[in-house]
Amino acid sequence: MPPTASEKRCIMKRNRYEVARLIGARALQIGEGAPSYVHYTPVAGDDPVRIALEEYIEGIMPLDVSKGRVK
Repeated sequence: MPPTASEKRCIMKRNRYEVARLIGARALQIGEGAPSYVHYTPVAGDDPVRIALEEYIEGIMPLDVSKGRVK
């Protein structure tokens, strides 16, 4: 399913590699039992990647990318 307009705005701030890194790292944390910051009804077989993506889209993901300048 293609991203919506709000998803595109959120994703445009970072390049696709940074987005993939953030979502992957957060999905690993959620999969290991970290609390989620989005409200959802727990269902057997929940996908941590989907939950991490929802956190990213809503802008409440507790992770960020630090971009250093190379001289």
